[in-house]
Amino acid sequence: MLKHLSYKSKNINYSPLKLIKLIKILKHKPVAYIIHVLGKMKNKGAICLKHLILNAYHQNGSPIEDHKQNVYLTNIIINKSIRFKKIRPAPQGRVKKINKQFVNIILILKKEDGTKG
Repeated sequence: MLKHLSYKSKNINYSPLKLIKLIKILKHKPVAYIIHVLGKMKNKGAICLKHLILNAYHQNGSPIEDHKQNVYLTNIIINKSIRFKKIRPAPQGRVKKINKQFVNIILILKKEDGTKG
């Protein structure tokens, strides 16, 4: 029996292009494997994704130790969110524009039970 679990997180201050590189590695893998891999990485995106996946699993199910191999990350959707536009002074009276991007992330987990039917 299959059960799909979804989790939404809004306004994460991280670049979507950097998150896409991590997502290609993590799709269609067990949650225990993903947490192990992200635990070894030290960049901001890996830490953020690890917390999101743990929150998604704990919100929708029992602790991970009970069903380590039965929960898979089927899809991650990244949508653009708000963008802060700042203006900073530059030398010789010029202006430099800075855009800070925020993203919305939707995680879709699939929980497989041992029973068929």
